Amino acid sequence: MEFTLEQLGTAIGLFMVVIGVVSYIIAKKKTQTPIKAALMGGLFSIVPILGIIYVIYLVTQEDIQISQ
Repeated sequence: MEFTLEQLGTAIGLFMVVIGVVSYIIAKKKTQTPIKAALMGGLFSIVPILGIIYVIYLVTQEDIQISQ
């Protein structure tokens, strides 16, 4: 099975968006800066295995305590 460069770029772009959204959703409970965590997740997912490792890292972090 052969992939063109256009198909590969589209797949990586889609993966970056998905990992960025998943990172943001997880980071809302785990960090004080969820937007920065989502951007980092998106950048790490240029290499897909790094994006997956980053999401696993976020999941293993402790939830932050919200003081009111």
